[in-house]
Amino acid sequence: MRVMLVLPPDVRCIEPFRSSPKKPPLLDWGFPIGLGYIAAVLKQNGFTVSILDGSFFDWRLSMDGVIAEVKRFKPDVIGISCLTHLLKSSLELAARIKQYNKGIKVIFGGPHATYDYADLLSLECIDYVVIGEGEYTFLELCKKIKGREPVEGVRGIAYRNEAGRPLKTEPRPLIENLDSLPFPARELLDFNRYIQFFGILGRSVSIVSSRGCTNRCAFCASAHLFGRWRPRSPENIIAEIKWIIGNYPGAGSFTFMDDDFTGDKQRTLRLCALLRAEGLHRYKWMCQSRVDQIDEEVARALKTAGCAMVFLGIESGSPEILGNINKRITLEQARKAVSILSVEKIDTYAFFMVGHPGETRQTIQATRRFIRELKPSEAGISIAWVYPGTRLEQLQPVKSWRQYLYEPEISRPSLFAHPCIPSFIPDGLTREALKQACFELRRGLIPLYLYRRARDFTRRFISNPGKAVSRLRGNLLGRN
Repeated sequence: MRVMLVLPPDVRCIEPFRSSPKKPPLLDWGFPIGLGYIAAVLKQNGFTVSILDGSFFDWRLSMDGVIAEVKRFKPDVIGISCLTHLLKSSLELAARIKQYNKGIKVIFGGPHATYDYADLLSLECIDYVVIGEGEYTFLELCKKIKGREPVEGVRGIAYRNEAGRPLKTEPRPLIENLDSLPFPARELLDFNRYIQFFGILGRSVSIVSSRGCTNRCAFCASAHLFGRWRPRSPENIIAEIKWIIGNYPGAGSFTFMDDDFTGDKQRTLRLCALLRAEGLHRYKWMCQSRVDQIDEEVARALKTAGCAMVFLGIESGSPEILGNINKRITLEQARKAVSILSVEKIDTYAFFMVGHPGETRQTIQATRRFIRELKPSEAGISIAWVYPGTRLEQLQPVKSWRQYLYEPEISRPSLFAHPCIPSFIPDGLTREALKQACFELRRGLIPLYLYRRARDFTRRFISNPGKAVSRLRGNLLGRN
């Protein structure tokens, strides 16, 4: 039985975006590590598997290009990773697959499909939806399809019954022992191309060392999808890093994609100690943490183990807004975390969003003042997006995700928003006002950016002035 796992092409390849002179922002996360895990489990159980990444910018495929690959591989089952910003292209791809061969079983999975399964199954081009973690659910479902057996006993899926109504089976328990999973099947793609282009630190490889989160922020779907925080053991992570280095000597750094890398202090210290003991601290790496988990001991361990940057989700400079989104941090904790990391000479990348519940022009100004006070190495600014399954969606329901489109951004895209993803609109504000607020916040970072990145900008400017200025505009001003 042949199984193809697909990350669909970006919506730029479909209408109305294809005909627009300007395109939506690209959300490129590098190697599709979730599909890599599913593929590894399938291979381990005797299936013939391929991965097709239609979104990676180095070989970005058209819809026709994806279908050509489907015809070449001739799969029996196609699993499509359904992300909110790729929903429209996912649906077009599913329809095109069924036009080519109705006998191919099309399975949707991923964060969006987990919560939007009922609407997705109203479309005949989708046969099944995997709910939550996909490795063993997808494996069991494929075994049932291969044996032509009933699927109602498979936990963690949704499907149509004989009357055409969507049914959801019992939830599958979370994978407790993440060490039991094989390493992602990076070998199924030209992984060296990802290494060449991925990561802030350069030549970077993405790794997931834990799943879930210790918190439940109002805007985040990931914690709801992966549940409570579950770690891999430090020894298992070290083994994967060694495997990567042994198989891909071009790897120069690592990016931990966890929502909360430092969720357990003792595990963090143990992993850092092993990185030093194994001589792996010569590879720079970055991770994401919470400001209430950073202290002097953790920061010192991170630094000596090779950590070069820590991402911190701070989100707002208003205590009221932090409470409204259930962030469970204080501004003083943010100040302290950035200061501690700065002492250890670890760069901080602080995330901020505007448009949370209760947001006003005054709270946006408080965020502006706090960013200036905090002086992070870099900062990411965006509007608060609404994703299925989140508290924000409960406060601002979306009638139909597959029909949603913010039309003004077809011809005038913004790096602070995506036309296929709704934004949360607080009372007294509009989406356009929120984008303008992001622009003003980002513009205020220009002096800090130039100070921090002067050498890099100068090098790029000497090499290619036009491209260097365009990159600066894109990074700071959010303009295409």
